[in-house]
Amino acid sequence: MRLRLAGVLCAVAGLAAGGAAEARKPRAMGAGSAPSWVREAAKVEVAGDLSAESSVLLHDELVVEPLAAGGVRRTRRQAWRVLRPEGLASAGRLGFTYSEDDRVEEATGWNLLPDGTLRVPDPKDDVDDFAWSLGGSLVDDTRYRGVRAPACRVGSVVGWEWSVVHWLDTGAVVEGYGSESRPVGRCRLELRLPPGWSFEDLPQRADAFTRTETESGVVWSSPGVARPPQVEHALPAEERLPRIALRWFSPDDARGFRSWDAVAAWYRELADPTLGEPGESAALAERLKPAAPDRLEESLRAAFLFASRDVRYVSVQMGIGGYKPATPARTCSKRYGDCKAKSFLMRSVVSRWGLESFPVLVRTADVGDVLPEVPTPGQFNHCIVAVKLPEGVGEEAWNVLEVEGLGRLAFLDPTTVALGPWQLREDDQGTLGLLVTPEAGRLVELPVQPPESSESHWDMTLALDAAGRVAEGELRWTATGTRAGDLRRALATWSDEQLRRFHESFASELAPGSVLGEHELTGVDEPEGPVVLRLTFSGGRAAQAAAGLLFVDAAPSVTPLNADAFGEGARDEPLRLGLPEQLRIDYRVRAPEGYAPEELPAAFEIQTAWFDARGEWTPMEDGYAFRGLGRQVATEVPAADYESFREPLRRAASLSGEGVVLAPRSP
Repeated sequence: MRLRLAGVLCAVAGLAAGGAAEARKPRAMGAGSAPSWVREAAKVEVAGDLSAESSVLLHDELVVEPLAAGGVRRTRRQAWRVLRPEGLASAGRLGFTYSEDDRVEEATGWNLLPDGTLRVPDPKDDVDDFAWSLGGSLVDDTRYRGVRAPACRVGSVVGWEWSVVHWLDTGAVVEGYGSESRPVGRCRLELRLPPGWSFEDLPQRADAFTRTETESGVVWSSPGVARPPQVEHALPAEERLPRIALRWFSPDDARGFRSWDAVAAWYRELADPTLGEPGESAALAERLKPAAPDRLEESLRAAFLFASRDVRYVSVQMGIGGYKPATPARTCSKRYGDCKAKSFLMRSVVSRWGLESFPVLVRTADVGDVLPEVPTPGQFNHCIVAVKLPEGVGEEAWNVLEVEGLGRLAFLDPTTVALGPWQLREDDQGTLGLLVTPEAGRLVELPVQPPESSESHWDMTLALDAAGRVAEGELRWTATGTRAGDLRRALATWSDEQLRRFHESFASELAPGSVLGEHELTGVDEPEGPVVLRLTFSGGRAAQAAAGLLFVDAAPSVTPLNADAFGEGARDEPLRLGLPEQLRIDYRVRAPEGYAPEELPAAFEIQTAWFDARGEWTPMEDGYAFRGLGRQVATEVPAADYESFREPLRRAASLSGEGVVLAPRSP
């Protein structure tokens, strides 16, 4: 729903002007002219290893001030020390976006040079401010402000301060501090409230911070935030670093959100009126209307594909545009829209079929988890739609949940072009979403795919010669569900030449040195169904010849997880495995004439709370076959269960990795 552009824009804007700023040789000032917080930041010594860093953050501060007259002032202060030339671009420039309805009160900086002198940006030559657009009017309510620090060099301490009054008040902030890759200097978060207002604060992993109440609010401060311990397969940074949430409430409760019901009521009032302008969606609904009750799934699919594929996804928004959807009329006429626009277009269509639907605000998995204790729309960055289904519709779909008091709801995300209506994007699954109903708002955990809905199936045949080389090889690799969606996204824009090289590398992985023969990839352009790769190859080596025997390499591993990726030792945090999925292997080896397999490995079956794996070797008239199935059934392993997970996974990998010896037949 909203995209932070400051980092990207900062790198783009003003690159050419950097040299000009240096050439002007701005007038030197005494260091005492810098604000005290900048001078104090210059004295900060950040603990920890900085040998690989190009710059270091010495001071990170945010002051949040809800204003009685409306809006919220956010004042940010940061100070950086430049350690290497590579750090000049990031530390020496400030850039941020803001809504045209917001008010920038200050955006300036101070450059303390190694010789003790001070340079400040020239308000005319070192500052850019312009309307930010993408495709014309798409983001014409958004502006960019950029500031350059003149004469910035290695050894500089650059302080930045920018203050913006945002007219949209979401009633809370959830602020994270520190960095997963490096230590950070002192940090500070302050809430300043008008007289009579109240607040609540909620710290997480904030042992390094000190809490101090003030006459107008509260301050959380820390002399520094260390880099967290380096852990294999660590949790996302948002779940490892300090995080502090602040909520505020006006005396009449007109500002701030006491509950998720209050957030839902705010969103209904903001968003539902857009449904009053259906535009072309009315005709679209009539055209796609199910001809009979048993044709509803077909109509839902058509409406979903229109919203996902015929409406181009574009979203760069600020302020209220991050929450209020475009009208269905505008979305249809422009043929582009963001997640809210697409979801409300679907709501407009299905409502004309007599179906009830609800918006669902989502915090996608890539930006961390939702804090249930902090009701605010500001925690969400995405919107999908829930459609209430009649009995008999979507019975086999895993993205349909029975929700108490509401019935069976299908959770649909029309922002994807790589999946169909009966699946969800990977970053939606398992997250908490705010289901906005006409009466209330409730947090619901979005569905997670079962393993069998996302499958990779390897069906391969190798015919070997007496030297262990592949006389003829054939592979059919079939991907379904989110695994197929991954391939569609990755391969949809590839040229024929790129696909050919991909197929060549694939064949070489199967049998090193092999030559690609026929090859075909299907299903990439379809939003549903499997993606299928078919190829033939020959000449590569799949067995080692020694002492008259052929030692055939193992079949592709049937374990759904890479056992080698998980190291020794205990864990202090859970292990995230990703989404459930399954892997099927059908592998046949045709022996050279006069050869037959010696004793085949024993069948195996391993079941745990996190994965299943089984495999079986069977003789064939001219060789042998292996059939295996591996399923990942859980998304997370508790820290205390890590050993119980890792050891059977290694055992399954070892059993699955058994090769076979081909020996000359007895006369």
